[in-house]
Amino acid sequence: MHVERELKFGIPSAAAAQGLLRVLPASARPQRQQVHSVYYDTPDQRLKGAGAALRLRRVGGRWLQALKAPQGAQSGLAARAEWEMPAPRARLDCSLFPREEVRAATGLDMLRLARELRPAFATRFERRAVQLALGHGVRAEACIDCGQIEAGGAHEPILELELELKEGELGPMIGLAETLVAPFGLTLERASKAERGYRLANSTKPEPPSKWQRPSIDEEAAASDAFAALFGAALAQIAANAPGVARGGDPEYLHQLRVGLRRLLSALRAFRPLMRRKRADSVSRPLRSMMRVLGAARDWDVFRETLAHAEASRDLAARARYKATSARRAARTLVQSAAFQSAQLRALRWMHGVPWRSDHARAEPLTRFA
Repeated sequence: MHVERELKFGIPSAAAAQGLLRVLPASARPQRQQVHSVYYDTPDQRLKGAGAALRLRRVGGRWLQALKAPQGAQSGLAARAEWEMPAPRARLDCSLFPREEVRAATGLDMLRLARELRPAFATRFERRAVQLALGHGVRAEACIDCGQIEAGGAHEPILELELELKEGELGPMIGLAETLVAPFGLTLERASKAERGYRLANSTKPEPPSKWQRPSIDEEAAASDAFAALFGAALAQIAANAPGVARGGDPEYLHQLRVGLRRLLSALRAFRPLMRRKRADSVSRPLRSMMRVLGAARDWDVFRETLAHAEASRDLAARARYKATSARRAARTLVQSAAFQSAQLRALRWMHGVPWRSDHARAEPLTRFA
């Protein structure tokens, strides 16, 4: 089993995609590939229910089969268990997957399900793959994919950048992503191609607002590890709700995004004695500033709800509606901005890629700190 760790970004235009190819620190010439994948599931979508995705893929003249299962979204960084292998005779053979290992990871018995599998949707795209050497033994792969998802007669475009860590620490890869966001208008994307394909095939709406999920923390854990778990969970909640705020509509996305930000800032305050202060401040300062913009939008939403129950005058209701609309527009603009993407990446890199723990923090037990 391989654990895939990657960052995914939406690319705004074909011109931006071409620009990315020119600036990526490639260790070899980009490889251009035509990729066609068919995703399979049972009629009642048991794989989807387990969070898994099964595909048969043709890359040039090669056929590969792969099963992926979630390993948790690490603060906006996708982590998936992956079993990939050649597909004999260009068709699925579920007997090739390690049966017990897959069952332990997903709860699925792929051999028993094999007879029920049917095509669910497909993807077709051109991939330009670039091998990256980022120094200090860090290797990564950048893939720029341009094409579409197909389900029945419906189509949805694909234009995205994937950065996948192949070897070494995450910090340099996240740092590279930070340098690309503003010049090329990249936006962090959370949904995989499989998740988007299921939405298209089922004609379903995007994921509902994501509420706080308390991480499991052992009482014997070091205080620094407890902080990392809380900080990562808060970042994951922020990343999950940001697309909903950008789309507009349901105000609950904004509320839950603010919950994630508050918890992240609270964790930074509560565990401050354990940290190298200047580095922690470089993470928290821009997020506090953004919190004010998001807070104004939420306050106007709540005020309008209050007016609805107070039989306010038409004039007051109209003024409140105007203010709320303006504040929401500002919130949408913010979460789509390069500054917001960079703030998330900076926080992610700080947690994964720099020594934020003081020497004292490495040994301090949670029980003594609390």
